[in-house]
Amino acid sequence: MSKGKSKGQENVSSSLLSSLENERLQELLGRRCVAMATAVVQLYMALPHSPTEWSLQHTGVMCFVKDNPRRSYYIRLFDIMEAKVVWEQELYNQMTYSCPLRFFHTFAADDCQVGLNFASETEADLFRNITEEKINQRTNRQEKRQHAPSEDKRPLPQIPPPNGPVSQPSVMATVDIQNPDIVASRYRSTSVPTPAPACITTGKKDKKGKKKGPKLTKADIGAPSGFKHVTHIGWDPNSGFDTNNLDPDLKKLFNIAGISDAQLADKETSKLIYDFIEQSGGLDAVKEGMRKQVPGGPRSAPAPPPPRGGLSSVPGPTGRPPPPSRSPGPPHRGPPPPAPHCNRSGPPPPPPPSQSHKPPPPPMGACAPPPPPPPPPPPSSSGNFSSSPVSSAPPPPPPSGGGGGGGGRGTLLEEIRRGRVLKNVSESPDPNPPAQEESSEGIVGALMMVMQKRSKVIHSSEDEEDDGGEEEEDDEWDD
Repeated sequence: MSKGKSKGQENVSSSLLSSLENERLQELLGRRCVAMATAVVQLYMALPHSPTEWSLQHTGVMCFVKDNPRRSYYIRLFDIMEAKVVWEQELYNQMTYSCPLRFFHTFAADDCQVGLNFASETEADLFRNITEEKINQRTNRQEKRQHAPSEDKRPLPQIPPPNGPVSQPSVMATVDIQNPDIVASRYRSTSVPTPAPACITTGKKDKKGKKKGPKLTKADIGAPSGFKHVTHIGWDPNSGFDTNNLDPDLKKLFNIAGISDAQLADKETSKLIYDFIEQSGGLDAVKEGMRKQVPGGPRSAPAPPPPRGGLSSVPGPTGRPPPPSRSPGPPHRGPPPPAPHCNRSGPPPPPPPSQSHKPPPPPMGACAPPPPPPPPPPPSSSGNFSSSPVSSAPPPPPPSGGGGGGGGRGTLLEEIRRGRVLKNVSESPDPNPPAQEESSEGIVGALMMVMQKRSKVIHSSEDEEDDGGEEEEDDEWDD
């Protein structure tokens, strides 16, 4: 019996059913549902295709149920043997429940006319009384609802004075300071809601009457101060930056920093960029930094390339002793193999070439062919040292004479060794990074540094995920 109880109400059982059947019926009722009347009946219907004849549909236990979860009343027919609800009809407004016979009751259902043939007249009387009582309560409640608001609406329009026009409620939201009666009309407008009952509105009137004592005047309202125009960056925590409504200065900043639309739409990356803008002083500070950096922006881009190409190419021909150190510096690939060839002698020592022009005639006479033979040795040397175009003109004659004399090779080897030592000491690429750092100063450089750190974190996290992904999948399917 406890399962069917709700707020002190108990299920009404049928005297024609056994205690076991009544308990089973209580289980079928459901949670927080109460059977206010129970009877064994036959369910007849006047179906649409034969509205003048009653046809038997079911035989079972009919209950008048108060369904608390649905907040309504139902007439439900249960089949105890099959343990299910066979048919139900919800109580509706203006429902007519008629009793042509004491044991036979009829009413209009949703689809057709329904007849209930009761096995017990006492159960039929109880069922009729409960049903008619609830129908009358519902109709009376509906009539009260219809009449109560209509009576309350008459005095309500008279309460506010005629100085409040109909268009005032919409103006209230804008709070026009120039109108001295704005406060009074604002308080009055809250007491006008039509659907509220009369008892509630009277209480509000009393409270508002007390509040009207200290009226606010125009003098009590101070002048506006501390206004600040706050610009919206266009960032949303979930969707990132709105690329369609971005500030033009921000767009320019993102383009210079190489930030793509996909990165702006990414939740974590956009949050990082937003935090950077806030830490930099907000949108206004970023705009000022961009304006200051606009003239210096183009200078920073070309600065890094010239030092590398200019330093290595310009000082080679100008310096007398240092050129050998710098000229072999750029061609790191050539120095080890070409020790015997004379191509190196051209660039490092300008005096030797002048001397080499004078000695070649005697060796050339010894070798018989004057100018033609020199070309054969240079091809091998020119293939090895194609990187030094300036020295290619003077070297061809010395190699022909160099074949006969070994002293020239020794001097060349010494010079090459000197060049190696100088090459190892010179560190031309090192001074370039500071130039890049200087060029990356300012708001753009700081943002680029932040994005570089972010990309490193992303790549490292992706590598970790790739390493541990298979293990996680294996653990997931252990069960």
